[in-house]
Parts: sequence; structure tokens; C-alpha cells
Amino acid sequence: MKKDLLTFLKDQWLRVWIAFMTLSLFSFSVSAEYQPQSNIMKRVVVSASEPIYKFSSDVLSSGSVKTYVPQYMGAFGEDADPNYYEVPIHIRNYSTKASASWYDEKIDYKVSFLFTDIMGNAITLSEGDTRTVEIYKNNGSDPIAILSASTLQALNISEELASDSAHNSQDTYYLRFSSDWNLTEDENICVQMKAEPDRTGGKYNDLRNLGAVIGLKQSNGDTDSGWHAFLDEENAVNESNPPSVFDGYNLIVTGSGKATITITWDTRYFELNKHFYDNSSGHINSFTFNATSNPDTGEAITPAFNEITKTDTTLGEEPDTYIQSTITINADSGSSFTNHRTRYNIQVYNTGLRTYNDFGFFAVNGDSNFNTATIKVTINQAE
Repeated sequence: MKKDLLTFLKDQWLRVWIAFMTLSLFSFSVSAEYQPQSNIMKRVVVSASEPIYKFSSDVLSSGSVKTYVPQYMGAFGEDADPNYYEVPIHIRNYSTKASASWYDEKIDYKVSFLFTDIMGNAITLSEGDTRTVEIYKNNGSDPIAILSASTLQALNISEELASDSAHNSQDTYYLRFSSDWNLTEDENICVQMKAEPDRTGGKYNDLRNLGAVIGLKQSNGDTDSGWHAFLDEENAVNESNPPSVFDGYNLIVTGSGKATITITWDTRYFELNKHFYDNSSGHINSFTFNATSNPDTGEAITPAFNEITKTDTTLGEEPDTYIQSTITINADSGSSFTNHRTRYNIQVYNTGLRTYNDFGFFAVNGDSNFNTATIKVTINQAE
């Protein structure tokens, strides 16, 4: 028997090697976001060794183009100046993981805009609806597109992201929602924006498409700050995907300005994905950890700047002690230390000790369930 096996391996060594390498590569396959348990690729997220794509955005993501990204606004009256709600969106020729390395040639791409609901499904507006969204690019005085009840979409507008050997570059788009937008009643009227490199002629296969669903929400009370947090999976719930099917969650923190954001969770029930947090080094992958010099001047700084840190605290009493973990984000969209970051995707998974039929385990300070939530987010906006 042993002799037959050795003879088989000797004769079929090439096929055995190919099968082994295929299985090895498969084991390292990862996806960009958590998916429901009904999906065969579950409990996996983007790897720390993911290729760097030099086509990125502060609002649009390279995952699903149906990712909902709310923009919090304060309401204003008819006499306000300016009389619109503006959402800036940057598209860059570098990865947010490596801003010092940019694409070495211009990027021809197409942008599209269309009215959708919060789930990314196309919608229509009733005849006579006066709400509009005007889209401007960079410092242009005329809009490149206007969405309205009569023009529900503007597709495949050709654009060019310039290349400069001396520094990286970006295009800025301004979505201007008309002043008659109702921030509470119109939450389900959104604009889906997509940016897709023009791959005709076989170009730009090393880049990924970008997209997101952008909607306005009313800022209220203590949460009226420039930074906000939500679970992306709340926007993917339907009859076939109830809350109980998700075994991983993408906790999105997005906004602008300067704030200290803390996220705490009970490690008995939730934990960070291993591709997001490196236990051996204590580093949060994909984000600045220990900046010892000013990225603009090169001068040394003391103490070092940490964009994100993680700490663990033992709670309870023997023998029922448990670990509470905390992530602290020193968010500052105006700082080069954070690469002007306006979005964080914190990936956590359910350890399996509990099944959740709703999202009551998650809360942001000010929510009624904050004291009982297992995952808590506290946002302290700088003055």
C-alpha cells in the first residue's frame, strides 16, 4: 500500500503540486466586507496584505456601490446663505494607505449619479417635485449634472484625474442638495455616485471601481457633531437577511473635523477581525499607528501621534471576569497625520455566544439603549 502511494505521488507529482497550491491560495482568499451567513464566503474581511489601489475616495468605497454613507446636516431656513446642503467628495490618484505613492499617469474615468433609496434601488420623484441635486467639479462655476424629477440620472460623464510627477492629485465633487430638502422626511431619497476607470484598450485593470449611496440626515442634540457611527449591515436587512444571519459587522465611523472617538465592546460576544488588528504587534492595520515625525515638515514629534490605539480592561469579579476592549480614534480630517481621513471601517465579528434578532447590541452615546448595549461608541467633538 505504502509502495503504491509513493509510486502514485512520483508519477503524478505535478498534479499533486497544482492541487496543493490551489488549496493554499483558496485558504487565503478574503472579501472586502462581511456578508450574511447564507453567503459561502463568511467571517472574512479585507486582508492586511491587500493590494494598494491608487484610485480612492474619502466617501466612496471600493466595496459595494450600494454602501450607504449618511451626511449629517443642520436644518436652515429659506433665507440661509448658501441656500443648499453641500456634500464634498474627493477622488484621488493614490491609496489612503499610501498617500506618498500615486498613480504614474492620468486616470480617465466616468462618473455617474442617480436618485436611489437608502438601499441603492433606483427611485422616481413625482411630477412637480422641486427638489434638485446639482453636481459641481473642483472650482467650476457651472454644474456638470443636475438631478431632478425630470432628470433622475446622469450616467457615464467622462472625467480625467490629472497626473503630476511632483505630487499626488485629486478631483473634488460637490453635491448640492436644494434647500427644500427635508432632513427627516427625505432620508430615503439619496444619490448614488459611481466612479469607474475607463478600461477601454485594456487600461486601468490595476484599479477598482468606487461607489456609495449618499443621503442627508438631521443632526440632533448631543450627536450633532461632525462625526457619526453606524453599522453598515443595518442597511442590508430584508426578509432574506434578518439581523440574526450576520456573523460579522462593518462599524462605519465617518465625518469631518476633529474628535476623539471611543469604541468599547465585551469580548465574550464580539471581537475584532484578525485581519484588522494585529495581536502580535498591537497595530491597527491600514491606519497610521505611531507617527514620530510630522508628515508635512519631517520634524520629529514628542510624544508620538497615534491615530488609533487599543486597550483591554478586566471587568467583573472572579471567577466571572471578562475583558472589555476599547479602541480610541484621534480623528482629524484636517490633519496630514491621519491622511485627512474622513471614514473608518472597524470590522468586528460575533463570537457565537449570542444570536441577535435586532441591532440593539449597538449604540452611540445619546441613544436610549446606550447603557445596555454590548458595543458602544462615544464621540467627543473638539470645540
